[in-house]
Amino acid sequence: MHMIRQVSLIIPSYNDNSKLIKLLTSIPDWEIIPNEIIVVDSSHSEPLIPEDFLTFTQKLDINFLVIHKKKLYPGHARNIGISNSKNSILAFLDTSTFPTNKWLYSGYNLMKNNNSEGVWGSTYYQAKAFPSKIFRACTFGAKPIKTFPGSILNKNVFNICGLFIESVRAGEDGDWMGRVDLQKIGMSSPEEFLTY
Repeated sequence: MHMIRQVSLIIPSYNDNSKLIKLLTSIPDWEIIPNEIIVVDSSHSEPLIPEDFLTFTQKLDINFLVIHKKKLYPGHARNIGISNSKNSILAFLDTSTFPTNKWLYSGYNLMKNNNSEGVWGSTYYQAKAFPSKIFRACTFGAKPIKTFPGSILNKNVFNICGLFIESVRAGEDGDWMGRVDLQKIGMSSPEEFLTY
């Protein structure tokens, strides 16, 4: 028996159909499932969604929407997802961040129990090969760090802090998170982390 909650999951995607499919096909195993999933895809061609996943969304009456527009940066894609979402709680992932089955359940309950406006994402950057481990040591480190992917937020936070900068390839999420801090929005720290 699946527990469905009124949450809109927003996933920007770009030229990585296999990671998108891996992420989508993990959703039926989650402890709670969003009743709306919005993929904003800016790949060269539209993503191929597995038939069994489409059947799953239809069976549970999940609003599954794929918006395909070329040449979008992540912030622009997220803004399109936000403007097309129907729920007051929004959850964000991307195709390279992989959540645990408890991620949404844990964050959703933490938000409700703490009466906070949201829960930040937390990402652990995996590294297997030695050069990757060196890069990780010089950048992210070996502990989970606060990230925008994995965040669960009340939609009204965007009315206070604005939307993402649409014209940049990277850093728009850090800029937006800084605005949340400036506005002193009450956020919780997560118990679950994503892997990258």
